[in-house]
Amino acid sequence: MATTERLLSDLRPIIGESYTEGLRQLLADFRALDVIGRERIEAKLRRAMPNPSEISATLREAVFARDFATHGAQVTIEPHGGKGPDLGVSSGDAYANVEIKRLRAEIRDRSTEEDLEAWWEDEHDPRSHPASRDRITERVRAVIQGANAQLIHGEANLIVLSDWSVDVARGNYRRATQDLDEEIASNGTYSRIGAVQYVSNWHLQKNTYFWVNQHAELSIPAEIMAIARSAAAAREADAARAMQRMIEES
Repeated sequence: MATTERLLSDLRPIIGESYTEGLRQLLADFRALDVIGRERIEAKLRRAMPNPSEISATLREAVFARDFATHGAQVTIEPHGGKGPDLGVSSGDAYANVEIKRLRAEIRDRSTEEDLEAWWEDEHDPRSHPASRDRITERVRAVIQGANAQLIHGEANLIVLSDWSVDVARGNYRRATQDLDEEIASNGTYSRIGAVQYVSNWHLQKNTYFWVNQHAELSIPAEIMAIARSAAAAREADAARAMQRMIEES
């Protein structure tokens, strides 16, 4: 516990009081939920300092680990070591690796605030936004190519792509994965990937989309997919409540 308190003290000037206390609770939840290898999260956070981006990436992994554990999975941090997937998730005999990646839409390409306002007025038409189907497909492909090397042949693998910096129409997720699905069907690329889960960073009631790869070496077991969907539904419900509070307080 002394080393944990030292870690929290060192992180506080970097991530602030609120996030530090949130991390304290998260680490306590890890102990209560018996997350295996939880000490590796603390070690990764120490190595990440003082880089806020690396700290954020590790915190993201920890949050998803808690989500899976809270909804009934046995979670192992870095089940294949530091070079493999971030998490191992099991339920009974069912098992899947989980690799968590950050994915941002390139909203910096928009030229003016008026462009964004016009996009909102255009009923969020994805074709009129810089984060179009082609750009999303390009970003998804690049991130998945990097993640694919960390996935394990002969095991079920789930990729979580999170932290979109803008709400992109869910239809664009579907169209982007249709493009990838055609690539997989034609040449077997990304066949280690059983499914991809997209998670928007925005406080939206519906901020998650799942794509199941029909051409995967191994499908994600139904028990694991059920846990992933249950955790996603709980996050969406929390986001909806937070948004409602913001509306009531404004």
